[in-house]
Amino acid sequence: MFLFTDKTSNPLIIRALSINFENKLFFGIVRHTESAVLKRYNVKEFPKIMVVKATERKPIIYDGEIKYSNIFEFLNIYSETFVAGGGSS
Repeated sequence: MFLFTDKTSNPLIIRALSINFENKLFFGIVRHTESAVLKRYNVKEFPKIMVVKATERKPIIYDGEIKYSNIFEFLNIYSETFVAGGGSS
């Protein structure tokens, strides 16, 4: 999972998600200054979340609300192993 961001700090929501998906997904933060990666994934707006899988040709882009429970549900689909929990709306 990549978070593309123009912020300098690591968002708390991503830290919490990375704990919940430990050993299930790899998390990476791509800053707005990393032009080669932004170009490769055609990212022009921030924030953007996407899952990149070796078995898929194209990345899977999250287009929902930047809210913990929504992102958790999205990532849970791609985690290979269902993770219980996720909070409530």
